[in-house]
Amino acid sequence: MEPCTSNGPLTISTVQSNGGEDGTIFTNYAYIYNLGEQEVEKGTDVEFSNNEILSGDITHTAGQAEIAIGKAGVYYIEYYAYADIATQFGLYLDGNLISVSTVYSQSNLTSPIMGTAIVRIPNPGNLTLRLIDVGVGIVANLIDAKPLTSAIDSVTASIVIMKIAD
Repeated sequence: MEPCTSNGPLTISTVQSNGGEDGTIFTNYAYIYNLGEQEVEKGTDVEFSNNEILSGDITHTAGQAEIAIGKAGVYYIEYYAYADIATQFGLYLDGNLISVSTVYSQSNLTSPIMGTAIVRIPNPGNLTLRLIDVGVGIVANLIDAKPLTSAIDSVTASIVIMKIAD
């Protein structure tokens, strides 16, 4: 494979995805995130304030928790959350845990939770990132850990979704 140069676009001739022909790339993907702090109660879903990129059959309304997955298939999903207390998060589809493989915990308050999974979503539905448990009490705060001198908000939670197969 030749390196990408400024003389022309990069083409990928050996990738197949979503049942496409050679050269097609992922057409169903999203990057959704939350800026600023958010209080999340145990058993409730994280709300995402912003949509960076939405493509294909994945939709989301800014400020809501639900991410609509419009087609069944195999999805690569990666999430991030930075909370002020020991927490456990997982991915839910229509209110049901997708798989225990999507559940991640953290007890080190200086590190965010980062979860990664490849899961089969059997039918269209609403995907959410849920706070399953907290170390103490019933509330976790997604915190903006920006330096005190910064005026720019930081991402406190995010999710990347890519449909990788039918």
